[in-house]
Amino acid sequence: MSKTKILKINPSVPEPEKIAEAARIIRQGGLVIFPTETVYGIAADSNNPKAMERLDQVKRRSENKPYSILVAHRGIVENYSNYTNPNLYKLIDKYWPGPMTIVVPSKQVEHTIGIRMPDHTIALRLVEESSCTIAAPSANLEGKKAPTNVTEALEDLDGLVDLAIDGGPVEFGISSSIVDFTKPKPTVTREGVISQCDVDRTINKKIVLFVCTGNSCRSVMAEYLFKSQAHRS
Repeated sequence: MSKTKILKINPSVPEPEKIAEAARIIRQGGLVIFPTETVYGIAADSNNPKAMERLDQVKRRSENKPYSILVAHRGIVENYSNYTNPNLYKLIDKYWPGPMTIVVPSKQVEHTIGIRMPDHTIALRLVEESSCTIAAPSANLEGKKAPTNVTEALEDLDGLVDLAIDGGPVEFGISSSIVDFTKPKPTVTREGVISQCDVDRTINKKIVLFVCTGNSCRSVMAEYLFKSQAHRS
């Protein structure tokens, strides 16, 4: 079994030709290890049955266990789900790009889908350049610790994937928090950097806008009076 090719990419300013090479492998049905801010993942074209079958085999994944996908822009969520609860957008606005995976009803009947927008330049450029829907589990065997650098990722996967991008160590070293919006309230089902308290605090936050049609100083005064009353209550 031949070793996996390692491609070193500058995480601050990714070389376009290297990103293009990795993206081409994904479009052709290959598997690519890549960094995010949380852990290293494996990218595969989720619409390619052979690529997904191979991903299951490489991961030794439990049957019918779904994979989350990556997006490079917040608005792309609407391509995969019709869910429009304001709480979803409160959390997306605060934590994307970042270490939060959302689980929302899929446009496919009776299915859910996990979606994340990573806060890592290499990952975002790879998603954009691939021009396909990327499934992206962590780059480890099922049940093992998620890797925080390319060396750890290749301990079990060397020779099993087509390419490994070395983008240096990750920022957090812990998998993304999963927030499930199919529950009665947004619920953290896997805690990472973002906790249930963080989620509750964000969705309970209210925004009040003061607009004055006359003298603009009145809206400033109204804001001050409102804050002073809110602090007393």
